[in-house]
Amino acid sequence: MHTLLLTRVAFCAQTAIPHFYCDPSALLKLACSDTRLNELMIIFLGLMFLTVPLMLIVFSYARISWAVFGISSPEGRWKAFSTCASHLTVVLLFYGSLMGVYLLPPSTHSTERGSRAAVLYMVIIPMLNPFIYSLRNRDMKEALGKLFGSGKTFFSP
Repeated sequence: MHTLLLTRVAFCAQTAIPHFYCDPSALLKLACSDTRLNELMIIFLGLMFLTVPLMLIVFSYARISWAVFGISSPEGRWKAFSTCASHLTVVLLFYGSLMGVYLLPPSTHSTERGSRAAVLYMVIIPMLNPFIYSLRNRDMKEALGKLFGSGKTFFSP
């Protein structure tokens, strides 16, 4: 959809995109013609493809929380919530940065801020995923404890 809408946009003489990938909002900053329709489409598609999945994830976590509260042992509840918390943290960071880029009006943020947010959701969060989930593994915790300390296990609950 963005590609089709970009065919009707006239661009100025500057051809360098101030971004590290071809983001539609970064391209629109180089336009000399009216881009209101393009900006509206970015917001509409952003709402559709960002908020719907996020609401489904939040709904599923509400259902998971309801089930976890049914666990009788406090240790079992703690383990279930700590497992869910790492995933939910990554999901909220990912969707929060995406929403900051695609759902805020273009006049409210600079190209530099958009680039930083894009690096967050495209590079940093995917790099954090294996690290966050590996800290759930007891062997990994022990290896990190041996690496950074005197044989003590860090990161233990």
